[in-house]
Amino acid sequence: MGRERLTVTQPRVTVLMAVCNGAAYLPEALESLEVQTLADFELLVVEDGSTDATPDILRRQAQRDPRLRILTNPGNLGLTRSLNLGLEQARGEFVARQDADDRSRPDRLARQCAFLERHPEVGLVGGECAYLDPAGRPRPKHDPAPATEDLTIRWLALFDNPFYHSTMMFRRSLVTGQGLRYNPELFCAQDFDLWSRMLDCTQGANLDPAQPLVDYRIHPQSVTARHREAQRAIALAVSRTRLTALWPENLWSREEILALRRLVSFGCTAFGPPEQARGRILLELLERLLAAHPDAAPAQRRSLRRRVLGQLLGLVPAAAWARPGAGSSLVAAVARRDPVTTLIHLGERLRHRLRP
Repeated sequence: MGRERLTVTQPRVTVLMAVCNGAAYLPEALESLEVQTLADFELLVVEDGSTDATPDILRRQAQRDPRLRILTNPGNLGLTRSLNLGLEQARGEFVARQDADDRSRPDRLARQCAFLERHPEVGLVGGECAYLDPAGRPRPKHDPAPATEDLTIRWLALFDNPFYHSTMMFRRSLVTGQGLRYNPELFCAQDFDLWSRMLDCTQGANLDPAQPLVDYRIHPQSVTARHREAQRAIALAVSRTRLTALWPENLWSREEILALRRLVSFGCTAFGPPEQARGRILLELLERLLAAHPDAAPAQRRSLRRRVLGQLLGLVPAAAWARPGAGSSLVAAVARRDPVTTLIHLGERLRHRLRP
C-alpha cells in the first residue's frame, strides 16, 4: 500500500476499519489506501465474523503489504465493540477512521496529519465527503458543508453530529491518556457520542469543505440506511446531554430539541409565537456557549455570533421588523446583543428588495 512501501512498528497513523460481510466494496476501500500520498501508516482491520469473501480479501491484501494487520473476532461482536478492540491495538500517533464501503481521497491522510501537526490544540479533525451511489457513481449532496472552526462545531454539536465518521482522524492520546472509547452500549451514532466527549478534552476542526476527504457510499445495507430511526433517537439523547450540561435549568423535551435542530439546520417557513420563543432559547444558548469558552479566538466568537444571529434575523418576516409583536421583539433582542450584525442584515435585505 502507498507510493512507498514501509514496514513500521510505530506508524504515524493507524487507519482503523471494522468490517463484517463487506466483500462487495472492501477492495475499493483498500485500493483507496494503496494510493495515499502519505505512506507511514498501518491499516488495522477488525474482521467481525464475516461469512462472505471478506476474510479471503484481507488475507490476500496482507500478503501484498505487511502494514495490514487483521484482528479476527471469535464471532460477530458488532461495530462498536470491534472499533474499541481496534483502539486497544492501534499504534499510530493518530487514528484515522474509514468504513469498509467508503473510499479515502489520495491526499486524505497527508492533509489531516499536516493539520494536526500544525495545530497541537486540535485533537480531532474531519472534513467534507462526496456521496456515491451503490455502483460508485457520484450522487448529489444537499447537506450543509461541515463547519471548520471549533466554536461553531461546538454550537452545531448541541443539536446534531458535526462530523462525518469515515472522515475522522484523532490523536491516540485521547484514547491512552483520557481513556475515551466508543460507548459499547450504542450500536449506532456511537461516533457522535464519542466526538462530544472528546470535545470536552480538546478542540475540533473540519478541513476545507471544498476539498472532500472521503467518498461516502450510500447503499441499502449501510448502518445509516438500516438503523435510521435508532440513530436519530441516540443522537437526540446525545444532544439532550450536551444541552443539559450547558443549561441545566431547562427541561429539554424531545419536541423542543427537534424543533431547535430544525431551526439551526434548516430554518423554517413559519415564524409564529413558537418559533419566536425558540429563537430566544437559541440566543440564550449562544450566550452560554460563548461564556463557557472565554478563551476562544475573537474571530471565532464573531463568526459564530454573526452566523447564529444572522440566521435568526433571516427567519423573521420583513413585515415583522417594525410591527410590534410578531417577531419584532426577537429583532430587538438580537440588536441589543449585536447591533452591527443587525444593521448588516437589514442592509442586505434592503439591497435585495431594491435590486432591479
